[in-house]
Amino acid sequence: MSSEMIGGNYRASEAARVLDAVERFHAAGFAYGELISKAWIEWALGVEDKDADHLLYMRLSRGFKEALKHDHKVHLGTVHAKGQWYIPPDKQVGCAMDDMYHGVCNVLRKTGDRLDHCAVDEMSVEQRRERVDAKNKVDGFQRLMLKGNRDVFADFKALEAEQKALPKPD
Repeated sequence: MSSEMIGGNYRASEAARVLDAVERFHAAGFAYGELISKAWIEWALGVEDKDADHLLYMRLSRGFKEALKHDHKVHLGTVHAKGQWYIPPDKQVGCAMDDMYHGVCNVLRKTGDRLDHCAVDEMSVEQRRERVDAKNKVDGFQRLMLKGNRDVFADFKALEAEQKALPKPD
């Protein structure tokens, strides 16, 4: 695997460390649902003091997770301050959707906050309209995401079913 395949701007030595960590992961025989401690990941990546070189540790750990996911279909989920959870296959889709949901909600919240705190006094009428339109779009997306566990596409599916039930014009 090349350094480009594990997420980008890695030096050869960093790519080798990631590949070694992947081999160590498989050799350790972790099972689905297990917690892989931060200490084990640091050891596997060859990081002696993650506090001293935090950016290197972050780059290597991201590469490690990406290599496992792309090349071995192994998904790891972060457990705050403890390590990584080896996500079982029956939980991978749900975890991916949870990640997407939280990411989208976070982006919408930040975007709404930025739009709420624009220098409106210094904008032209056209720019103010653009801001209001953007805010309305963000608010609409937020309402859609806040529907919770309901199927957010149910309304579209019902409409599609209605359209299929209509008689076809001759």
